[in-house]
Amino acid sequence: MKKRFPIFWGLLLLVLFVNLSLSHSEEAPNQTQPPPSASNPTSKGDTSKVVAMVLGKEILFSQIEPDQRLIETSKQQMSAEQLTEAVREYQREQITTLVFGPLLEKYTSDHNIAPTQEEIDGFIKAMHEGRQNQIKQWKAQEEELLKELNSGSLAEEKKKETSQKLEMIRGFISEYEHIDATGQTNEQIPIGEADIAKQFVRAWKINKSLYEQYGGRVIFQQAGPEPIDAYRTFLEEKEKGGAYKIYDPQLKEVFWEYFVNDQMHTFYSKEDGGKFFDKPWWLTQNVQGVQNTSDKL
Repeated sequence: MKKRFPIFWGLLLLVLFVNLSLSHSEEAPNQTQPPPSASNPTSKGDTSKVVAMVLGKEILFSQIEPDQRLIETSKQQMSAEQLTEAVREYQREQITTLVFGPLLEKYTSDHNIAPTQEEIDGFIKAMHEGRQNQIKQWKAQEEELLKELNSGSLAEEKKKETSQKLEMIRGFISEYEHIDATGQTNEQIPIGEADIAKQFVRAWKINKSLYEQYGGRVIFQQAGPEPIDAYRTFLEEKEKGGAYKIYDPQLKEVFWEYFVNDQMHTFYSKEDGGKFFDKPWWLTQNVQGVQNTSDKL
């Protein structure tokens, strides 16, 4: 099975949302320290070292390293191999956000890319219709499961399994009805539907622009198709132009893996890939919300 990165959010959505948070955070520490050379990469734990630079701003090791307390706790729950992979994934997400994010923000600004209210409303409408269709399917399943439970013919183990499935489906229905009633996707982290729609539309318009400029192959992501070859060409171009540099060779390898490792992705055919940027994908696909909950069944 091919790896997905990240698990749900597409790369660009992850970068856009996290970068939005970073824009309100404190500035990086004093930027006077010289970067390490490629032959002398930052050693583990040396959090003050500069590991990368993007658009004139330095990125410190402390910004891409997981909290050491979390690592110590994880050692009790994971094997050494699992922990190494988890740290690598975390560092990949961090360095991608810190490097790719600002580059995309500048690209977006330079090309005047912004979602219109009509596009945002269209995405919200598509999500609502998709959820309503899914709720109908789940309610049909709920009815069938209730019939099975009330038949009296189920063995105890099967009855327990069916009851658990019924409870899960009812939870999904409740979750989607909550979103439609409140416009929020999560009670603990209240993210408005309009905010979600804005970022999805914005991400699609950025991807469309990059695809039209650079072309190449398109990959599947749950958050929408991604022009992976266009990403790579864009980053190569910016690196050659001096817009960014990753000094640590190990971190550079981690950063580039997503863009060069075909084994991590599922590719669309050339014809199908291009179609996704002719017309917004949410107008041609069933959109339920920020997560396809039916995959859990």
